Amino acid sequence: MTIAIIGIDPSSRKLASITAPLGHEQNYSIDTIGLFPKDRARSCSVAYKWMRYLVTKQFEMHDEVYVFIEAPVLGRGGARATIPQAQVGGSLLAGAYAAHATDIALVNNQRAKKEIVGKGNASKDEIRAWVRMIWPAVFKEAGTDQDVCDSAMIYAWGSKTVSKSLALKPRTFHIKNINRKGQTRYGNS
Repeated sequence: MTIAIIGIDPSSRKLASITAPLGHEQNYSIDTIGLFPKDRARSCSVAYKWMRYLVTKQFEMHDEVYVFIEAPVLGRGGARATIPQAQVGGSLLAGAYAAHATDIALVNNQRAKKEIVGKGNASKDEIRAWVRMIWPAVFKEAGTDQDVCDSAMIYAWGSKTVSKSLALKPRTFHIKNINRKGQTRYGNS
């Protein structure tokens, strides 16, 4: 059984993702696509189709595909930033479900930063430094693209979550069973 993990950093202007087989991160792929900030409907349509394409492409090579999407950060930029990002995120969720992803989760940004980078309020520079140290090939390819670095962090959180869940009870991983404390019905994640 092979598993693919997709980590996505959505915004109202661009989508960035990192995809790799679980345990074989050297076989990663980076995908980005621009959106239309002044045309929300078109942006949502692009996000939906892009997500369906990514998941379908992974099912051609893997048995299971897990999708992790950074949740909108509330309070930053106000409603003008949060609402379009939430709409794009909803389109990504719909696309992943339509493509029959094995499981899908919205990832809290602060929680991912704390668990992966080691600091819940990690700055953009600290996230880039983490990617540079842990995943140098991605850092080199990403250059100054913060969205790709953020998607690498989301990927790492997803990979860690799936690995722990599979070690606890194989083939029974359900993200929807994770509560706010990061606990699943099978134990701590």
